[in-house]
Amino acid sequence: MSINIRWIREIMSILLISCVITGIAVGSIDVNFSADATTGEYPLDVNFTDQTGIPQGVTILSWNWTFGDGSNSTQQNPHHTYTDEGVYDISLTVETGNETESITKSSYISVYQVQESLDASNPSDPKTPFGTLTLLTPLTGQNWEMSPGIYGEDVVWSGYTDTSYDIFWYQVSEGTETDITPDTTSQNPPDYPYPDQDAPAIDGNLIVWQDSRNVYWDIFLYDISNGTITQITENTNESNQVSPDISDSIIVWADDRNKGESRYDLFLLNRSSGEEELLSPDLTEVSLEHPRISGHYVVCEGLDLLNRTYDIYLCNLQDTSWAILTPGTSSTDQKNADIFGDYVVWDGYDELNGTLDVFLYSITSGSTSLLTNDTTQSSQMNPSLSNSTVVWEDSQFKEGGATDIVLCDLLTGSHYLLTPDSVTDQRSPEIFENRVVWQGLSADWNWDIYLFTLGVEKPDLVAGFSANISTGGCPLAVTFNDTSTGEPEFWHWDFGDGNSSDEQHPVHSYTTSGSYDVTLLTGNPYQRGGERKDSLVSVQAPPVCRFSADPVSGIAPLLVQFSDESSGEPQSWNWDFGDGNTSDLEHPMYEFSNPGTYTVTLTVMNSYGNSSLEKNDMIMVVNATGLTMNCEIPGLSIEQNDDNQVLILDVNVSPPALLNTDGRVLMVYPDTASGIDEVVLQAGDAGFSTSGNTITGVISSACVKSPEIVYYPARGDHGQIAVFNYSICMEYYPVQGSYHTDVWEGVLPGDYAEFDKALDDYTPFGDIHDIAYTMTLENTAPDSACTITAGVDAAWVRRYGEGDNGSVTIETTPPAAAVYIDEVYRGKSPITVTGLVPGTHQMMLSLEGYLDEKYTFRIRDERDSIKILKIGDDGTAEVLNTTFVYHDPVQNLDYFQAYSPHGGSKFSVSALGGPGSIFQMLYLTISSYVKPQSGSAAVGGGGGGGGTYSGVAGLGISSTPVATPTPDATLT
Repeated sequence: MSINIRWIREIMSILLISCVITGIAVGSIDVNFSADATTGEYPLDVNFTDQTGIPQGVTILSWNWTFGDGSNSTQQNPHHTYTDEGVYDISLTVETGNETESITKSSYISVYQVQESLDASNPSDPKTPFGTLTLLTPLTGQNWEMSPGIYGEDVVWSGYTDTSYDIFWYQVSEGTETDITPDTTSQNPPDYPYPDQDAPAIDGNLIVWQDSRNVYWDIFLYDISNGTITQITENTNESNQVSPDISDSIIVWADDRNKGESRYDLFLLNRSSGEEELLSPDLTEVSLEHPRISGHYVVCEGLDLLNRTYDIYLCNLQDTSWAILTPGTSSTDQKNADIFGDYVVWDGYDELNGTLDVFLYSITSGSTSLLTNDTTQSSQMNPSLSNSTVVWEDSQFKEGGATDIVLCDLLTGSHYLLTPDSVTDQRSPEIFENRVVWQGLSADWNWDIYLFTLGVEKPDLVAGFSANISTGGCPLAVTFNDTSTGEPEFWHWDFGDGNSSDEQHPVHSYTTSGSYDVTLLTGNPYQRGGERKDSLVSVQAPPVCRFSADPVSGIAPLLVQFSDESSGEPQSWNWDFGDGNTSDLEHPMYEFSNPGTYTVTLTVMNSYGNSSLEKNDMIMVVNATGLTMNCEIPGLSIEQNDDNQVLILDVNVSPPALLNTDGRVLMVYPDTASGIDEVVLQAGDAGFSTSGNTITGVISSACVKSPEIVYYPARGDHGQIAVFNYSICMEYYPVQGSYHTDVWEGVLPGDYAEFDKALDDYTPFGDIHDIAYTMTLENTAPDSACTITAGVDAAWVRRYGEGDNGSVTIETTPPAAAVYIDEVYRGKSPITVTGLVPGTHQMMLSLEGYLDEKYTFRIRDERDSIKILKIGDDGTAEVLNTTFVYHDPVQNLDYFQAYSPHGGSKFSVSALGGPGSIFQMLYLTISSYVKPQSGSAAVGGGGGGGGTYSGVAGLGISSTPVATPTPDATLT
């Protein structure tokens, strides 16, 4: 029997290149075997070789082979003849006495009957196949689904999600789809926050792919049986591992860790032994890419780095040799190889016609044949092989280079067009037995995955469904009815609320209000269909009330914008602003005229009920005393002379003015309507000059002083009144500028947090005890330094200020030391002395047998903790040190002054507290003991004081000490 094929080349010799394959590691029993032929015409003679690895000292007692055709053998290395065509699973069981291990290689032997002629069909006039075509990825919208692979009833592909490509696994027999790499995050964000997973391959229960979650590509593996993911390529030193393939326990891939710059070697991992091997140590001038594995052969395309063309390379893992299958093609590319059993296919470039053809190579005979003759005006490329069937992309049926999927049966020579009705590109076919998958470009230019099953013809499957009700109150029970046509056998419903069902006609209860999309995916082991109905179900419920306001605090009158943020589609609104006024607008704007704290309530309603929300004390409105200083003064004008301001003051028009005796200081007293108490202008050495009723001169500095701003508080916690004034000094006079000040009692909640920031880096004080008043200073002139004077209730100072209350506690070791403060005997230690005025005090301690010790300490004044805090326009916060100026006994006010070098914005008169306990203890150890001289007598002793003492053992004071202890003193 002969095969009638038009031969285009005969391989006279095959270039053999040594390839080292590491053996199986010593350990537990690792059952394995090989065969000298896995594909061929019947009767097919096969020699099987046992390759089981055993630990040292272990002996195999028996071998049990099953050849898949009902025959068995107990020989170690049996010979078997297959007399019928078919695909056979081979099993080997090995027994050592202590353990029994087995291995099964599915579809390992393929036996067929070759027809008299392979040219029974013209490839340019293919037949229509008997089978069923279906779309596996309905409802994917604008997402791309690419690079499919298939094994048995399982299909894998790389599909785009919202941010990157994931690996998807579809079980044809059950109709279930799983994203096996969801929510994968990069190890190197933010440069690579959304890594891709691509180029999947599948064999049995194992899926492999290339993965960029570590920035560079790595190989990962998913085990369908237990759902685990394993990184195969670790510690690969910032290199890329791509294009994986898998067969049984062997994984191969292209790897540039050695050659770099996308120049690849082939690596292999034996999962049984855990050993990783370099397959191409001697191919240093070739980049080996896109490997495919079948049995103990690996085929790939190799780029000659000198000639820059591709050839097809074959590695025999059994005898560790490499072969070039396409010698003599140094000027053309041979690429996209695939292998199954004894055959290798690839596409090669036709220099004469400028097209691609598909070639078939027999490993057993070493001969190559052309599968796509009479196609000189079109290209056939990217072939895939399974048993005796080849599929490829074919451009002869469409214009513009778009391709179809063509199948060739090697046994009959028949060609079949699998995509006769498509008008767009169909690419990347993969075949396993009677199933073919590929990616097809949809009408809206998105890639989807298609499946064709040979030998099974089904009527068209069209998914559809209906619902008995689509709108109602919560909870809403909906009965869904499958109306799909064809032969659906399974159903997968997604109700849009996180729940699903596999029933044909499910009933689902929606328990949360909202609008829901409903999706049905249906099918059978050969077809899949889907329908999605957006916003199909609308579940209504009483609204859930939420709202916000901006601003929530400020000076009266305060204009507030309220915003309804309720869910559940409210239809009406009822606002209660807490001051007796209401609104029925959805987003009202309301003005609070009077100071106070207001509770706001909103009630929202729809057809299904209502909901209310009350926010207690939401709005805070304060009463403020305001003052505006207008710097535009009648009779006062400024002329600019280069960088100098020249003053011209017409005293006939201006308010009263006074020039000092040396003519350098001019004081102007504007009318009270201007809001200014006094303007002080200074000139340089030349001073101001007077000519008739006009005063002129170059201004060197200007100060604008406010009158006293008297605030009468509403709540009285801080006394009856507060008095403020301020002066602003600058290098020029803002003739058209103005300054506005508002003063109010206490502090607004938002401002308090900003003032508190000022203490972050201010170590003397740790917190705010209270804020008496807040003052804002707004200006139309540029910011300048200002001085603020504030008079606040002295009772508030005593209540919130931090001081020592005029007392100090003194402890010594040993005790009973005489204590003198300001040369007045106070008693013996331990003792608490009261009635001390704030300030510095002198203390002496005397104890018989010790030298007298003198110390200086300070009684803190509550006024020391009164500071002015400032928030700048840029959000910066700082503490302004204050100086106590004087006490007004008539109004019981303490006056403080602070200087703000960075101008004004918002200030608060604050009482600050220390970072820890207000009590600090100073402990002194015994400095030196003095023994009385012979004949002398100790004087003093008990109370009263006086006498000569030789020292004191220790001291502790509860004020803030400013002590000058002896060098022996220890502060703890």
